[in-house]
Amino acid sequence: MAELVGSVVPEAAEVTLDDGIDYLIADLVGDAFWHDATPSAAPELYALTGFDHHPGAVRIYLDHEGRTIGVDLPLSDNGTLRPVRWWASTKFIALLYPDEPTPLAAHETHDTHDPRCEAVYDLTGWA
Repeated sequence: MAELVGSVVPEAAEVTLDDGIDYLIADLVGDAFWHDATPSAAPELYALTGFDHHPGAVRIYLDHEGRTIGVDLPLSDNGTLRPVRWWASTKFIALLYPDEPTPLAAHETHDTHDPRCEAVYDLTGWA
């Protein structure tokens, strides 16, 4: 039997833009195999209805409190794509709870128009 020399799996796998988007959406729907998942990791708070990539961010579209909103979430920190362990849903769900001291409304951008939603919230600096 031949001896295995070196490593077949790199110690730090490169995260691509597609990986970053996939990790984020999978986390928000609560399922690594999100293509067949329910639309939310917290159905009592939101349902994911879509997403769109923007430079440096992903705008997720959610049904939240009876209306469709757009939320911009960052894909990177200082130019480095965030890995799977970022746990976007945990941070995001905390912001949606009514007793959160800094509610989602504090992040609304009043100068952004998106025909796909009623309001846009910028969490690129928060998350």
